[in-house]
Amino acid sequence: RFSIEFEVNRILGAGGFGIVFEGINVIDNCRYAVKRVSVKSSHIDKALREVRTMALLDHPGIVRYNNTWIEKPPAGWQYEFDMELFKKRIYLHSNAGECDFDASIKIFIQICKKSLAE
Repeated sequence: RFSIEFEVNRILGAGGFGIVFEGINVIDNCRYAVKRVSVKSSHIDKALREVRTMALLDHPGIVRYNNTWIEKPPAGWQYEFDMELFKKRIYLHSNAGECDFDASIKIFIQICKKSLAE
């Protein structure tokens, strides 16, 4: 769903719990922050409790919650390994003045979409 419904603009942040992307929803053409989190099947209930709590929050200092869905990663996707390799590669290239991380992640995502479709 993520790769179908969103055009990724850039990475807003990354951490131990996942990556937050800025993306445009291709259906409503609105800009969203989308957090992708890898959750073990044994921890889904805990993650859903957190989601339900986030849905209740309404404060100007907190990013508004809109939606949640559960999906399996595409076949062959090795998130942790790919991101570590990609970060190291982008770090080396950005120090050489070739490309910044946000621009490169967009290119990387497009390449992955293409290679998975083939």
